[in-house]
Amino acid sequence: MPGKGYGRLSRTQLDRLREVLRTPAPRGTVLVFHHPPITLDVEVQRALGQQNPAELAEVIRGSDVRLILCGHFHLQIFGFLETVPVWVTPGVVSRVDLTAAPGTERAVRSAWTSRRSSVCSCV
Repeated sequence: MPGKGYGRLSRTQLDRLREVLRTPAPRGTVLVFHHPPITLDVEVQRALGQQNPAELAEVIRGSDVRLILCGHFHLQIFGFLETVPVWVTPGVVSRVDLTAAPGTERAVRSAWTSRRSSVCSCV
């Protein structure tokens, strides 16, 4: 959403994606979003993630989507939306420090990357 810190797929975007996914890609489909449709139980992530992941899950259910790639959280996490792996890559300038006390959010200046072998192992 323009001007907001969170992501939300509009009905028009979801309908367009549903239409595109009706024709399977020869090797499957990879979706790329800025805002992840998964989160850790951290307040800022819940507030800044994709706000309607259940609607996206309904669109990709039964499709050829093989992987969803995302950023935005500045930390590396992995999970699933439906049965589709979701890979969230860390930031290139800062990362969220998960060792901060509960209820505290702290960023650390440092560049992180997702190792190629890690990405390949989840596909």
